Amino acid sequence: MLRLGSVLRLAQPIERYVAQDRQLLERALPALYAERARRIAPGRDDKVITAWNGIMASAFAQAGLGLGQPRYIEAA
Repeated sequence: MLRLGSVLRLAQPIERYVAQDRQLLERALPALYAERARRIAPGRDDKVITAWNGIMASAFAQAGLGLGQPRYIEAA
């Protein structure tokens, strides 16, 4: 019913569960959400990864040279 990992989530939309399981989830989920709301939210890592940008720029440059597309080189 639930997939385990770092975040619990339903394996499928709640509408696809049989009635008995759906009723259990409809009772349990509000309690889980309430408990989660009591925790301090983890910090978000929203920085841009420079290496990924470099890989993308390199790919554009190589594609532009290989395909003869100046717009790809310009994008790089």
